[in-house]
Amino acid sequence: MNVHRFLRNTFSVRTLVLITIALLTTAGAQVYEVSGALVDQQEDPVAHVTVHLYGEDRKLLDSTETDADGSFTLSYELAPVSAEVEADQPAGFQLGASYPNPFNPRTTFPFEAPQEASVSISIHDVLGRSVMQTQTGVLKGHNEIHVNLGGRLAQGQYVMRVQGENFSTSGLMTFVSAGISSGNPGITVQSGGTLSHPTARIAEKSDIPRVTDDSKLELHIKGRDDVEEKVLPVPLSQDHHVGFVTVQVTKSRNTDAVKVIVDTDMHGDCDDAGALALLHSLANKGEAEILAVLVNNLGEYSAGAVAAYNAYFGRPDIPVGAYMGDAVGGDTGWYYEQIAKDTKRYGHDKIRRDQFPDATEVYRKTLAAAEDGEVVMISIGHLNNLYYLLQSGPDDYSPLSGVELIKAKVDHIVIMGGTYPAGGDYEAGKEHNFRRRGAAAYTGDVIAQWPTRILLSGFEIGENIMTGSILEGFDKYNPVRIAYDGYLGGVKDHHSWDQSAMLAAIRDPETYWELSKPGWCRVDHSGKNYFSYESDGMHNYLIERKKPGPQDVAEIINQLMLDLR
Repeated sequence: MNVHRFLRNTFSVRTLVLITIALLTTAGAQVYEVSGALVDQQEDPVAHVTVHLYGEDRKLLDSTETDADGSFTLSYELAPVSAEVEADQPAGFQLGASYPNPFNPRTTFPFEAPQEASVSISIHDVLGRSVMQTQTGVLKGHNEIHVNLGGRLAQGQYVMRVQGENFSTSGLMTFVSAGISSGNPGITVQSGGTLSHPTARIAEKSDIPRVTDDSKLELHIKGRDDVEEKVLPVPLSQDHHVGFVTVQVTKSRNTDAVKVIVDTDMHGDCDDAGALALLHSLANKGEAEILAVLVNNLGEYSAGAVAAYNAYFGRPDIPVGAYMGDAVGGDTGWYYEQIAKDTKRYGHDKIRRDQFPDATEVYRKTLAAAEDGEVVMISIGHLNNLYYLLQSGPDDYSPLSGVELIKAKVDHIVIMGGTYPAGGDYEAGKEHNFRRRGAAAYTGDVIAQWPTRILLSGFEIGENIMTGSILEGFDKYNPVRIAYDGYLGGVKDHHSWDQSAMLAAIRDPETYWELSKPGWCRVDHSGKNYFSYESDGMHNYLIERKKPGPQDVAEIINQLMLDLR
């Protein structure tokens, strides 16, 4: 029996379009390129959407389709202007296309200047936020602007703007991997001499449509099944040189994405960090949508570390809730504390647990907003947060009790805990998540009262799946690498208890494991678990296979982490 189910409810989420307009001046005309990127609310690209550029009297100027990275470029030309141009010298300030593009972590923009000038160079993310900037000078003739984004920023679309006293221009670039650094992050300019790469990409085709008034341009995003049609004016600055803005269109959610809520302890073991990395990698692939992450550990900085991971992987707006009691867990590992406190590097804004909402509130708010039966919950820590959710009553978010709300909204839960089939040999059947640091007082009640199907991933499943040594090649500030290095005293392979449960929740678990016959799990007050097989049971546990075996699953988990580089 397969307790895994992909959910197919469709509803709208926000999508952003980032537009830049670059003026490229040649001797005979002013050619403009309207460049942009279509991305969803997770900043993942939206490919293969048709984009039209219309001028005055709804004249079609150019059409294209967004590339795999969501980007597009359209061209149009103003009426010709007369100009005397010195041979082999740029007629205006010209910024060429970056190379390589996409890139990781370094790329170069060719830039030509008709005269010496002081310039401001800045890099912005898709929301228009400045992430890097410098003041420098350029010489007359050929220049190269070298960009190194390092390993700190999230992968995605970025815009570089070059501004001087009487000009402004910009270019689009795609950063394809976070987590690797080569050299010091920053912006440098190499001036003079001959460019080592092609110069600015000036449109040379003579059939580019011309317009006499570029203040009447419209961009048409032609709808497809999951993207609504949108018409918007092209944003121009007063001097028509450059402008960029974010606007909203509507895109349907990936109907195959599993909607997940994760409950983690983020206490000491590095497999929590590995599981969050796996989760974000699967979200990048469209296989998961992260509704919320809860922390069940009393540690002061555990929730802050979760917020840091979410921000680092490009999803800073995921709700995070914290356990506010003092009965379960322990102090946050020093490496997680270090990550939580480094808000400048990782981009989050909360550090200590008292800055986060209570876990029960986040649970109820998130579940109330979900469609019926669409949520898969994942527990990779202690069960105290789940206990308080079960005990919760009606509130402003829902008139349902905790049990009723879970029953209505949750398809099933995957719990990493226990040993199977009947307690196993791990410390007399008392596995860590079920019994340690105050957890035993809550585990039995949660398992007994939970109203949906439960899939159990026992200690024995993750014990033989060794992953993590591949993190040695990641940037030293990558927070997953930091957790493995801090917990293990070096970056090396480690057991994958939490990653196994995450994989079983988001993908079909029977791809990698066998499922036990149905039955009922029971956990006594010491934290020891038992399992009885009954045909009407709502509990199953994972059983290790020989093929694919633990090593095969390890390779899959490692690859998913590598995909975040």
